[in-house]
Amino acid sequence: MTTQLDNSTFVQKTRLRNHVLAQSGTRVDVLETHGGFGRIFERTWYRAERGAVIERDSVKVEHLARQRSSWAVYEGDSLAALQAGLFASRAFDIVDLDPYGSTLTYFAPLFDAHRARPAVWWLVANCGLRHTLGLKQAWRIEVLQDLAARLGAASDFYHRYLPVVHLLLTEHAQASGQRVAWFDGYYCGHGNNMTHYAARIESTPLT
Repeated sequence: MTTQLDNSTFVQKTRLRNHVLAQSGTRVDVLETHGGFGRIFERTWYRAERGAVIERDSVKVEHLARQRSSWAVYEGDSLAALQAGLFASRAFDIVDLDPYGSTLTYFAPLFDAHRARPAVWWLVANCGLRHTLGLKQAWRIEVLQDLAARLGAASDFYHRYLPVVHLLLTEHAQASGQRVAWFDGYYCGHGNNMTHYAARIESTPLT
């Protein structure tokens, strides 16, 4: 598991989120999967109409509850909570993923067929998995094993990580009756081992 220690990308994080907010408008419902001490909220999501935040550290949870009294604040592991159906009935317009490591494991619960969603929603994320891929360990990462089998274990996932994310995101979207209408991202941080990306997801009409 990679650890997200590089805080040098904070300005880029906020810039990307503000770009998404400019596209979506502020009358949105935001899910922030890793609240931390609320630094991102102070510079971006405070403008959103409503929201929900998840954080596993109890001290941070208390701070988040004081910081955003109108938001739902949940204490616990975000991946396990989403897999268990937390906020499944709530159709978030923006989902902000900022885990300590991979974002890819979140795709399955976020695109679960039982989860409510609007016709258009945005995903914005910071992913630290690229560092591990630089060690040519893709075949060891459970969420990438199927793709490694399809593309070959020797495939260069490190230099092609954004296309890999786009592909996996597209497959999850299609399986849930949606499509990736727009996707963009970049590498950053120490050694370019961090990946920031954003996507606009749209429901596909029934035929």
